[in-house]
Amino acid sequence: MYLDMDDTLAMFSKAIRRDNYEHNPKEMFVPGFFRELEVMPGAKEAVKKLMDMEHIALYIATKYTAKHPTVTSEKVRWV
Repeated sequence: MYLDMDDTLAMFSKAIRRDNYEHNPKEMFVPGFFRELEVMPGAKEAVKKLMDMEHIALYIATKYTAKHPTVTSEKVRWV
């Protein structure tokens, strides 16, 4: 099972702080952006329950970007 990171597990849109934003908003390239994302309410508990199910392989889906060197490492640390 794949779970998307942005706006499923992490509060990506809330961190952008505006309703209308372009694909790959500039805020996401500020060092620390992904590391500081808030967890969606209930997400930790849901992931723990899914991890306890032996018949489910759990994966976090998120996009890799080469535009900024810290984005990928921050996403890995966040997860």
